[in-house]
Parts: sequence; C-alpha cells; structure tokens
Amino acid sequence: MRTTDFDRIATSAPLDRAASVVRDGSGEGVSQRKEAFNAVESDVPLPMKPFHGPDVNLTGRVVGRLTVRGVYAINDGAGKRRWACRCACSNWVVRQTKALKNPANVDDGCRDCRHVDFLRRRSSQMHAGLFRKDEPARLDAIAAAAKSA
Repeated sequence: MRTTDFDRIATSAPLDRAASVVRDGSGEGVSQRKEAFNAVESDVPLPMKPFHGPDVNLTGRVVGRLTVRGVYAINDGAGKRRWACRCACSNWVVRQTKALKNPANVDDGCRDCRHVDFLRRRSSQMHAGLFRKDEPARLDAIAAAAKSA
C-alpha cells in the first residue's frame, strides 16, 4: 500500500508541543514563557530533580491555586532552591521557597489565573461604582502592557 504525502507528514510531526514531549520524552523544542524576576511558566511538565538537603521538603504543599510537585531541576545561579508547581488550571510554574512559605501568599497562581482574578475584581468594582471614569482605560493599558512583556 502506497503512503500519501499527508500520511508521511502526519506521522513525522507531532500535533503540538505537549505531544512532542510525550512522544519522545526529550522536551526539545518546548518554549517556556519568561516572566519578570526570571520566573518560568510552561504548559508541559517542568524538569525536576530529587529533594536533598536540610530544608523542609515542600512537595505536596498547596499554596493558593498551586500544588508543589518537586524541586525544579534548572539552577538559578543564586543558590536559591526553586520548586516546580502545578496550578489548578494545569499550567506549570516555578516558585522560590520564600514565596511558598510566605503565610500572606494565599492567592498564588499562574499568570493566567492571576489575570482572570484581576478581571473579576475589576468587573465587580465597575458594577459597584468604585471606578473613576478613566480607570477602566488606564487599567486596560496596564494589563495590555503586562501581557506583552
């Protein structure tokens, strides 16, 4: 049976980034979004290494919408331990130990969830009449600048 060009192309390339990781396990070609303060977000699982050391093992701790899954494998160069966390919306993020142990950090989540929370708060404040007339335009500009950065 003769294979067509479509069959050859369909079997040679994965459907998306997550499929490439699942198919060969290498994770090559997966782009991770960089945020301010050198934070990392990804829609595929982040590389992790086993926990060693005198510090408290935070694996399994839930902070806001994040669940700590393990120690992030890529060193930040500053000697601070970073943790791979999974958000409730299934995005993966990296947080430092200090952020995860902070008792005031009860609303932590990925960038997408933080943006949705911001939109909810803004909508409720607009309905309650707590905004100035120019406030929605100003906040839209701030949100657009944050999304493009």
